[in-house]
Amino acid sequence: MRRQSMESQAANAVAKCDLCLYPCENPSALAKHLVEIHPGQNFFKCGECGDRFTALHGLKNHMRGHRGCKIYECGLCGKMFVQPDNLREHVQSHAIRKYVIHQ
Repeated sequence: MRRQSMESQAANAVAKCDLCLYPCENPSALAKHLVEIHPGQNFFKCGECGDRFTALHGLKNHMRGHRGCKIYECGLCGKMFVQPDNLREHVQSHAIRKYVIHQ
């Protein structure tokens, strides 16, 4: 990239790569840069606890936990969960309980 265009890009940057400080014009450009230049890196970082994720959706799911935002509901009992895996595990507990023998 020519020096002038790199300087222009740096002046217009709204996002910067945490790994190499590459300036990006928008979050989409940063996401593309991360995938192409730093594949396999855990580059989506939680601002609350510092955990890192390889995909943006992983960070978004994680952030729901910090906020206590329960959006997954059990269709059998109405209990709510932050993570889909927790709901899946809970639903399986209903099936296990069906077969408990009472004496």
